[in-house]
Amino acid sequence: MKILKIDVLDGNPDIEIAVSDQMDYERLKKYIDDNKKTMFDIEELREKIHAIGDYAHDNNTGPAVHDALWDIRQMCYELI
Repeated sequence: MKILKIDVLDGNPDIEIAVSDQMDYERLKKYIDDNKKTMFDIEELREKIHAIGDYAHDNNTGPAVHDALWDIRQMCYELI
């Protein structure tokens, strides 16, 4: 029996999972590591989309005079 500690990056203590053998330990560790990268990639994309929305917001003419940046702002904020 092996214990795999997982940090889910939420500020709380690690989660501990018991696995039956070394092979299961390695498989689960690889799966978690692969998905952490995906989660970081998704968060990075969200931040970039938000920055694009902020840029469009700061540079548009506002809802009174509709322009393309207003539409981009709307799309970005709907995605996040």
